[in-house]
Amino acid sequence: MAEGPNRGEDPTSSKRMRMDTDPNTAIIEFLTKCDDYQLFQMTKFDRDRLEQAIEEGVDGVSSLLTYERHFSGQEHRKVVDLVEKGNRADSSKLVLNLVMEKGSRARRMMWESFVKMHHAVPKLDKILKEMQELGPDPFDYMNIGRGLSEIPSHLKDVQQKHKETLRVQTETLRVNTILIKEKVKILLVNLYTELTVISTVRDRTLVEHELLARGRDHEELREKHLRRELEKIRTDQLFQSSFSQRKSKSGSSAAVSGVAGIGKTTMVQKIVYDWATGKIYPHFQFVFSFKFRDLNAINCRINLRNLILDLYPYFGNILGELWKNPERLLFIFDGLDEFKDSIDCPV
Repeated sequence: MAEGPNRGEDPTSSKRMRMDTDPNTAIIEFLTKCDDYQLFQMTKFDRDRLEQAIEEGVDGVSSLLTYERHFSGQEHRKVVDLVEKGNRADSSKLVLNLVMEKGSRARRMMWESFVKMHHAVPKLDKILKEMQELGPDPFDYMNIGRGLSEIPSHLKDVQQKHKETLRVQTETLRVNTILIKEKVKILLVNLYTELTVISTVRDRTLVEHELLARGRDHEELREKHLRRELEKIRTDQLFQSSFSQRKSKSGSSAAVSGVAGIGKTTMVQKIVYDWATGKIYPHFQFVFSFKFRDLNAINCRINLRNLILDLYPYFGNILGELWKNPERLLFIFDGLDEFKDSIDCPV
């Protein structure tokens, strides 16, 4: 038989203890501390991730918001209709659109619904856990990058020349043609197809299972696992795919892997082109891209400084100044599998 509380002990202490061990308590406290503007900023800033995360439970989110009278019955029906037709991505976009239109009370209710359902929705669970890891300054990630794009006036000319050089180098693709049997140049923006980048390395047996499937079966398997567990990442999000990475101001890294021929090198070309034309990564002042295929031709020891100056001699003697702010530099190395030598990276 269970013993009751000791005499003189607060009878609610055991209840408080159970509450404190509830994994949802920290998340609830976090949301309580957020004012309406912070919650708006957080929802807006991470909207793409949220749209992906709630696909698996979007009808549940809509049901709760309808029960609390933030959604009308007609709005909820639209969400459910999309789910029943298999358009979960569109349904989650609709829910986020409606919530942002309804205002602060609806946004807060939506986040409260996330707390109730996150254990059953892996990607949502990941987002909420990352929020807890931020500690006492949960909105630092929104400020990462602010001020980093400010560049001294004497470097602006070099930056502009570098962007123009990269733009010219990357604006066209050389593709094989069947009719004339030779490579022709085509504008990158006219041909580029977005590569689907996912957040984690796939389980090998799962990938093999999907590859054995064909047609509709393959697409259904792919969408099922992407929707439930794997986070799709746009190229402009490669260095901010999690809250924990955003919090780090000392720099970060990202690795993209996949079988040959799926478009990784073309994706790198598109990233460089988009930076050079001002579309992505404004917090990086300079971008340097290297191909391991070209590095194979180097048969002597070379440092990064000389490697850059060989390709971009206009940097002259200013590289030392660039090294002072490494978080403002992006280095891209393409085709590691093609490198013929070994790489020794001292810790």
